Amino acid sequence: MIPALIVLLTAVILLAGFWLRARRRRAAADDARRILLSVAGRMMLPERLDGGGALKFERRGFPAAMSVHVGARLNVEVSFRLQGEVPGWITVSSLGLKRALLEQIGLRDVQVGEAEFDRRLEVWGSDQEDIRMRLVPAIRNMLLQVDRRWDFMWRLTPDQFVLRARIDPLDRYQVETMSGIAFQILDLLDLHSPSDFVVSKLQEKLGEDTRCPVCGTPLSKGAIVRCSKCRAAHHADCWDFNGLCATFACGSQVHEL
Repeated sequence: MIPALIVLLTAVILLAGFWLRARRRRAAADDARRILLSVAGRMMLPERLDGGGALKFERRGFPAAMSVHVGARLNVEVSFRLQGEVPGWITVSSLGLKRALLEQIGLRDVQVGEAEFDRRLEVWGSDQEDIRMRLVPAIRNMLLQVDRRWDFMWRLTPDQFVLRARIDPLDRYQVETMSGIAFQILDLLDLHSPSDFVVSKLQEKLGEDTRCPVCGTPLSKGAIVRCSKCRAAHHADCWDFNGLCATFACGSQVHEL
């Protein structure tokens, strides 16, 4: 009789533990959603959560997401889907056991030549020269700022930019600060925005009445280029002289033949 009671009591305790854990996890997920919506309002982002609780928006035309992974070590993530123009891959993270373990077998992470950065952070990637070229001083400074606040990992591949950090306890101000730094790093990478690429081209007859917005003379004479953003036609020489699209409020510096 007593062994049966012990088994029953053990089962009840285990079930209660699972129930409490699930309840705490649901409460943490609800808190995460509230924080993300609060951050969206303060940063003027669309207050749109997907089924998994991630905040979806766009930054400079790049599809982006901000999410909280309840229970994960690096629990806050900001990511951007890129256009495949970045060669290779780069990972930068807070100093951990990986460097120490690999150094035991003679492998060393990439050194960029800045004492504090090389001492505090691990850098791995597919091409050392490309890593040094992309990790310009301004980006290194941003990553050091992240490291001074939280444990983190930043990964850049042709298709994705991901910044993850450990923010515990979860706090709206900290999530907002981390997201702002991620936005700044994306801007510093100076990648072509998807809005610079044209999906469909308009066919236009360039007659005597169609004039260059720079010099005002007909576009029917001379080589022309088109703005990749608004598709306005310019004389090639005029574009080179002006350095950007002459259409009011466009300002794109990218053109096509």
